[in-house]
Amino acid sequence: MRNLRLKTRLRLLAGLILSGVIVIGLWGAWQTRETMIEGRRSELRDIVNIVYAVVDHYHLLCVSGAMTEADAKRAALNDLRAMRYGGLGGYVVVLDMSGNVLMHPMHPDLEGRNASGLTDSSGHHVIVDMINLAAKDGEGFLSAGFMKPETREIAPKLNNVRLYKAWEWVVTTGVFVDDIEQAFTIALVRLVGVALVVCMLSLLVIGTIVRSISYQLGGEPAYAAAVVTRIAGGDLGMVVETRPGDEMSLLASMRRMQQRLVEAVEKIRLGAALISSASNEIADGNAGLSYRIGQQAASLAETADRINQLTVAVRQNADNATHANQFVCNASEMAARGEAVVGEVVGTMQGISQSSRSIVNIIDVIEGIAAQTNILALNAAVEAARAGEAGRGFAVVASEVRNLAQRCESAAKEIKSLIEASVEQIEAGSVSVGRAGGTIHEVMQVVVGLNGIVKEISVASAGQSVDIEEVNAAVTCMDATTRKNAVLVEQASAAASLLKDQAEQLEVAIAVFRLPKSSS
Repeated sequence: MRNLRLKTRLRLLAGLILSGVIVIGLWGAWQTRETMIEGRRSELRDIVNIVYAVVDHYHLLCVSGAMTEADAKRAALNDLRAMRYGGLGGYVVVLDMSGNVLMHPMHPDLEGRNASGLTDSSGHHVIVDMINLAAKDGEGFLSAGFMKPETREIAPKLNNVRLYKAWEWVVTTGVFVDDIEQAFTIALVRLVGVALVVCMLSLLVIGTIVRSISYQLGGEPAYAAAVVTRIAGGDLGMVVETRPGDEMSLLASMRRMQQRLVEAVEKIRLGAALISSASNEIADGNAGLSYRIGQQAASLAETADRINQLTVAVRQNADNATHANQFVCNASEMAARGEAVVGEVVGTMQGISQSSRSIVNIIDVIEGIAAQTNILALNAAVEAARAGEAGRGFAVVASEVRNLAQRCESAAKEIKSLIEASVEQIEAGSVSVGRAGGTIHEVMQVVVGLNGIVKEISVASAGQSVDIEEVNAAVTCMDATTRKNAVLVEQASAAASLLKDQAEQLEVAIAVFRLPKSSS
């Protein structure tokens, strides 16, 4: 696309405009056609609604008993036979679900006959399609080709079909839509004419624009862009070609700009030679300055290292002191907690041990009582059995006593299990006592660590004094180097003054170029 000539690009633009006009025109014509067809559908729908109301009226009379069903149907068909609309050219046809014609005002000879075999101009069985549409959807539209009475020519006809379910009637009516197709064709012809006019106007405008742009540019835009690119890249030796006598176009202005640039560059080169000489003097002075600055930088680096070491040592001393204090506090607290835990555990274990012995004795007594009670209950049951009917009540009591004895024995066993669990807890308490002893041992290790930290703090404090002395020596060296640098700075200032004069001359030489305000 970039390599195309301006004229070709504008022609492509005209083609796009023409295509847009055609597409928009086609869309508008199609929308107009659809709007007109929808209007015909709305008209047919209103007519069928009226027909439906007439049939429904007679059906209600039949249901109420005012008329028999045969009379109601006959009256409804007579009313529909007389209905006309659309300049008396519109009429209504009534069929049953088998395809029999119940009423046709234009062809009475078809009434009572089966019209399922009737086809349109395309060979479709229209009556069958109408019945299927009514049976499936209850209501809808169907297009078919029929002969138009006025012209005796085949034309498209839009039919509205609706099922009256109570009597199994299929009511249909339709209108020809060939006028809509004719209007659509006329719109297309007009569109082609408008498109041709737009195309001719576009070509005329494009020709005018091409001539105007060519006059202002002095040539093709691609050539002007190539010239600007080469000049921007520093190529001032090229020849800018223009038309004979052209002094006002863009290319002519670019040619003059190129000439001014060549003159400015020559002046800049002359000034650059003088600047080079002054730069050599500055370079000599800066060499010594660079060496001194290097020494100063080394001293500063060494000083910084010493200061960092001093800072780290001081921070480490402070951290160690803080840790030592924390360790001492923790050791004291841990020792106190260890002693308390050991005391509590010892007391708890003693109490649990005593309680366990007492509970064991009690359980033994309960088990003995339960066993004796069970035996007594058995004896009582035997005696009650011997007593016969007189001892039946006593037998019941003996049975309950025996049950209680068994429950008591079962409870004693459960308590024994609980005591065994308590014994396990006592063993766990012994383990806790061992852990408490370990905690006290750790406290002793912490206290030993405190002594080592305090010693490290003492050694670090001694080294700080030596570091501070070295810092003072480094600062003294920096002071001497700074004084020497001051002399070198004066020499550099003189050379800078000469450079300033040459820079002013260069600014005058390049002042012919006008820069945008944003870059000034």
